[in-house]
Amino acid sequence: MIRPIRHRLFALCLTGLAVCGAGRLGAVEPSSDSALQSNLDLVEREHGIRVDSVRLASSGYMLDFRYWVTDVDKAWTLFRDSQRRELVHTSTGARMIVPAPAYVGPMSQTSEKPKLDRRYYVFFANPGKHVQSGDSVTIYIGDVEIGPIQVR
Repeated sequence: MIRPIRHRLFALCLTGLAVCGAGRLGAVEPSSDSALQSNLDLVEREHGIRVDSVRLASSGYMLDFRYWVTDVDKAWTLFRDSQRRELVHTSTGARMIVPAPAYVGPMSQTSEKPKLDRRYYVFFANPGKHVQSGDSVTIYIGDVEIGPIQVR
């Protein structure tokens, strides 16, 4: 009895995300590999996180962003609950949000204080499988811009 209710709740959440949809922004041109690496190095130096990957998950309906904490003090600002997390599809400008189902809460790993050399994750909704493997995305956590990053 519990399992069908969970499936309906998950389906309802996905439907809500699809209805909310992905907004449009102006298109952004992908940058070169050297510029991309320097941006990711800058994020690590200034914000204390090293990007691991962005991967498709849940049959393509979710995007799984993984990163490592390399400096606890610098990374602390990114872990605040008040920080808005958003993923932007580079070629179309479509915005993806972190789903927050009523019984589960936001689908991002947080803790009171980040721990050094620990991998953390954030799940973003991908309604209609808008973002595909090989696409380029940029992640925003508060005012911090991370990317562009190629989706695996």
